[in-house]
Amino acid sequence: MKLKRGELEFFINGVISGTIPDYQTSALLMAVYLNGLDVEEVFNLTDLMLNSGKTLGFKETPLWDKHSTGGVGDKVSIILAPILAAMGIKVPMISGRGLGHTGGTIDKLESIPGFTPVVDLADLDALLEKNGFFIISQSDEINPADRRLYALRDVTGTVDSIPLIVSSILSKKFAVNTDGVIIDVKCGRGGFMTNFARAKELAHMLEKVGSLFSRKVRTVITDMDQPLGRMVGNSLEVIESIEFLKGNYQTDLKELVFDLVTIIQKETGVSCSIDELIHSGKPLDLMQSFIIDQGGDGRVVDDYSLLPVAPVRYEIKAEDSGWIDLIDSKKVGEALVTLGGGRKEVGQTIDHGLGFEFLRKVGDQVDRGEVIAIGYLNRQEDKKLIPDFIRVCTRPVNKRSIFLSSSPVFGATSI
Repeated sequence: MKLKRGELEFFINGVISGTIPDYQTSALLMAVYLNGLDVEEVFNLTDLMLNSGKTLGFKETPLWDKHSTGGVGDKVSIILAPILAAMGIKVPMISGRGLGHTGGTIDKLESIPGFTPVVDLADLDALLEKNGFFIISQSDEINPADRRLYALRDVTGTVDSIPLIVSSILSKKFAVNTDGVIIDVKCGRGGFMTNFARAKELAHMLEKVGSLFSRKVRTVITDMDQPLGRMVGNSLEVIESIEFLKGNYQTDLKELVFDLVTIIQKETGVSCSIDELIHSGKPLDLMQSFIIDQGGDGRVVDDYSLLPVAPVRYEIKAEDSGWIDLIDSKKVGEALVTLGGGRKEVGQTIDHGLGFEFLRKVGDQVDRGEVIAIGYLNRQEDKKLIPDFIRVCTRPVNKRSIFLSSSPVFGATSI
């Protein structure tokens, strides 16, 4: 039976006020997980969730945002925001912490000494005007309904429900008056969507519900079978992000960042060379200013020793000669959680200095005994906690585009 808007309104009000107990909320979440919701029901749920708290309005334009459904080694938001800001495209970003094998943007930024993602809402206008972007964490003031529902989705095993994913993402993103949002739907071993059909279904629903709000929602579907970029782990990914803004690109990360920026350029009519802009140093300067203005030590852009990095470097070597045909991103993410660099439960403290560096990626040829990855550990004996997540085969392996499907620019296939 279809849920009417009044019934959903009663539900959301009860969740926020606490008059609906957790077991009843969990029952409804399970019902949605099993039976789904149609587009109109998802629209109503999203609208009620985003209006459960304060919404933010900014006068600046163009105003765009970006979201990822969660992956391993995904530091794109940290790189993308200052690049767009340097073009004059403002980015007011509300991000989250990691849970399970996927990392979170806020966790990465919190590895910077002194950095705080908690900013008084009254100060956001000034930050956006000065730096062109900010990245803050979700608060009880903005969309409290989502915070409470997500905690229960985690314990009830309903995190990968497409209607609940859509309402969660869009209710957060539409709490800010952006012109549009680009959403990277991760698909593969390390994403919530492990097969392409489900990823495509999610992308379609995100765009359909977005259109009902008269907001631009653009989606891409990208590969998450292997980790993105070279680094996995909070402080290590900050280092890789800063290196990117210095013009030192990892191939797959460059493909994704440049494509997302180009899509937003097309939407806004802003035109300039991404590579030339990065090499001008302006995005890096904005990144440093952003760090300082949110309480962090801006010297990290030049001195990585200020960041916490675990002291033990454990070399992972190829057991055979051949070509890498698998780096299992889910196993990599789970290993990081086991070591203490990710969290199993909301609120759990993590060690920002732990992680992995991948010197070779899928499709690379390697020799037996060659160092292909490095684990950054606190103790030598912790290497026992690292599973075999790299596979080498005897036949050549083709390197493929990170894009599985998209609406973009460099020849990727359209949804």
